[in-house]
Formats: sequence, structure tokens, C-alpha cells
Amino acid sequence: MNQTPLHTSDSLRKKASDRMRILYYLEPYAELGKPLFRLATVRNHLDRETQRLLENRAISPQIAMLCSQHVASAVRREGLLANIQLFTLTQAELRSVYPTYLEASSRWYNRDFDAAKLGRMAELCRKSLGGFEPDVIICYESSAPFLEHLFPRALFLHNTLGMFSRSPYPETSALDPFGIGKDAFLRKFAARIRDTQLDPVERARIERVKRSYQLAQLEHSPLLATHVRGKFERVVLLPLQVSQYFMFDENCPEDLRGGNQLDFVRYVLERVDPTVGVYVTMHSSEATLFTEEVLSELRQRSPNFLFSEQIQRMRWVSQHVLPHVDAVVTVSSSVGLQAMVWDLPVVALGRSHVTGIAASESLSDLPTLLNAGRTTQMDGALYYLLTNYYPLMDAYHHRGEWFGKFLARGIEEKKRGLDFDFFAPIDDPGALTEALIEGLRPGLYQKELRSSTRHGGPSLRLPIA
Repeated sequence: MNQTPLHTSDSLRKKASDRMRILYYLEPYAELGKPLFRLATVRNHLDRETQRLLENRAISPQIAMLCSQHVASAVRREGLLANIQLFTLTQAELRSVYPTYLEASSRWYNRDFDAAKLGRMAELCRKSLGGFEPDVIICYESSAPFLEHLFPRALFLHNTLGMFSRSPYPETSALDPFGIGKDAFLRKFAARIRDTQLDPVERARIERVKRSYQLAQLEHSPLLATHVRGKFERVVLLPLQVSQYFMFDENCPEDLRGGNQLDFVRYVLERVDPTVGVYVTMHSSEATLFTEEVLSELRQRSPNFLFSEQIQRMRWVSQHVLPHVDAVVTVSSSVGLQAMVWDLPVVALGRSHVTGIAASESLSDLPTLLNAGRTTQMDGALYYLLTNYYPLMDAYHHRGEWFGKFLARGIEEKKRGLDFDFFAPIDDPGALTEALIEGLRPGLYQKELRSSTRHGGPSLRLPIA
């Protein structure tokens, strides 16, 4: 696998008019009430990604970012995004279109807007960008139909974290020209992805990846099945997400719209057989959800509600619990995708991308799924997604040569018309298999486990009392 950057003499660099122009769109609204919410995205991913792209002299890119004034100021203070042009929108400008992030994200995601709103937002972006006209727009965990309207010929990619992003697993990403969540490639082409047929060599590869990932998770985890399952013969995992964020709020079942994570817990408990345990984990952003009063009420009303404050202190707690359950219930959590590694059925409620690999979209099917048990029916889908759709960040996405070629090919595919064949194999399948395994991060995993222990999490060596 050749991942070294291209080395082309300066005399052969493209003329400015021929250089690939790339615009990153980083949500300028203050998400979750935090003006610097997206600064971490720059620190953790986009700074490295853009610098590697700039090293690619085959495309000699001009790169810009459209973001909030708050994030732009912080980026400059910290010396991030060197040689990247920053364009900004103010909160006052944004509020002139929609008054809050919640309304804006809902309207853009659902394409529930009128021509005046679309035109107003497009005009704000046009004025901010000056004469910058992108060949590629990379929209990070957001929706921006106004940019598609403003630059209809540009390749528009929705960028999110992939199915793996937390240790011990490697970081992966998605670069989707079809959309995010309900509009994603994974949902649009679910039938074709699920119908992927594996030959013996491909099946051996995916089995090896699954075994490696299972071992990486289990080898140092302090959890045992008894810590999760209690007295229940069958247990499902309910990994909670973040409320007031469109990937949950706008994808959950219609009768849950406007509700929060606690409403979601009650919704599921009311619809699951009380003889089936429902193990609940919380997202770190919702760590105060379960007060003593709430826990007492849930346990009294639903004896099959399972939750441990001690286990919850573990970082990436859902990944520790996942091996010890029989199914996953979710709206749009990546834990639902990771269930494929463990051969677990998934009930995806609502309309997110996770429905693409789900065994069902209704809790009424849960008894049948639990009776059927674990299944390898999703191995073909898992193989396709890892070899075509979810590139490893370190080995591919954040390598300037690979990413430049991906973008150049994507521009040509856009001209021909977007279809299932947009995604070519990420790499030679044998080399990619090795990269997937070599990308595991056991050292970081153990470090984070030690940190969890210091903060009241379960012992790394002793069973939980």
C-alpha cells in the first residue's frame, strides 16, 4: 500500500486557475449553546486533514473554511489551519435566517424551507466567500442545501465520523455525496449493500477483522456478562445519544419528536417485554440525565431497566457492554453499526442511516430477533462498508495522496451522475485488511481504562461488586 505523498517539482505545480478549490463548511451556529463546540473538530481532525491535503502537489489545492467568528478567532489564536483561508458568519447574520440552531438544523436537514430562507442564507455565504468558488464542498456533520444551491456544479460531500472512532478501534470516517442520516448512501442503497456476496477469501478476511476487533475490546475490559445481564436471560442494549441535536431529534420515531433521552428510555421500556432486560448507557454529553429520583422511578416502574453508575463511568461504555447483550436498539448511534462485529441484530427506530443494516425498524419484532439469536447475515454488508465506504482516517482519509485521488475521482463521478458506483474500493482488499487490524489502538484503550478507574470506574482486574 503506497501512502507516501506525491513529490512533484514546484515547476510542475498547477496554475492557480487549475488548482482544486476545496471549501469546508463547519456549522457556524452555536451548537448545544456552545460557541466553540466545533473547535474540537478542527483540533482533532480538520487541522491534520487540511495540512496533508496541502502537501498533495498533484492537486495543489486551495482550501478555505466557512465557520463562525468564534471558531475562526480561536483557530487563529491556536495557530491551527495554517494556509487555510477562513470565511465567517456572525450569529446575528444566522439569526436573520432562523433564530436558533435547533430550528435551522431541522429546516435544512428536512429541506423544510421556502425560497426566501434559502436565498437569504445563500446570499450570506456568497458575500462571506467573496469570489471563492469551490470544486468540492466538505460539510462536516451538518446540512447545507444553500451551498448546494449556490454552487450546483461542486462535488458536495457530507463528512461524519465512521462506524468506528473510539479506542480500541481505529478512527474511520464517511465522505458521502448523497447525504447524512436519513439521506445517506447506507440507507439509500441498503438493499444492494446487504446483498453483498462474499467469496471464501473475502469471508476469511472479514472473519479475521471481526475476531481481531472482538479480542481488542474484550482483552482488557473489566466487564463480564454477569455485570451486564443480571438475572435476565435476554438483554438488549439501549445506547442513549444527545437531545437537541438533529441526528437524534429529526431521526427518531415521529411520536417521539420533541422528546429527550429520558422520554426515549421510557418509550422503549414501555414496548419491550418485561422479561427482557434493557441495559441503558448514557452519552457523556447527557451525564446528568439519571438523577437519583429518575433512577428510582425507572426501576420501580420497569424492573427490567438495567443501569450501573459505576459502569457508566467507563469511557466509551457502550462498547464495553455491547459484547454481553443479545441485540441493540437505537436511533442513529454508531453502536448500532458496531453490532455487526458481534453478529447482533439491530432494531433501528426512526429513519437514520442505521436502518440500512437493521434487522427491523420496530420493537414488535424484537421477540423474534431474540429467538433467532446471533447472525452473520450482515457480514457482506460489513465487508462492503469497510472496504468501500468507511476509510480509516490515519491510513487513508488523512493521507493527502489518497484523499486527493478520492476527491478528483469524485468530481468526475459527479459529472457523470451520482449512483451506487460512486464508491470504489478504498485499497487492495488484502492491504486494507492489514490496515484495519494494524489500526487498532490497544495502548490508548488501556490508558483510557486506567483513567476510568481513577475516576470511580470499575477495577481493571477485580470483578465489580
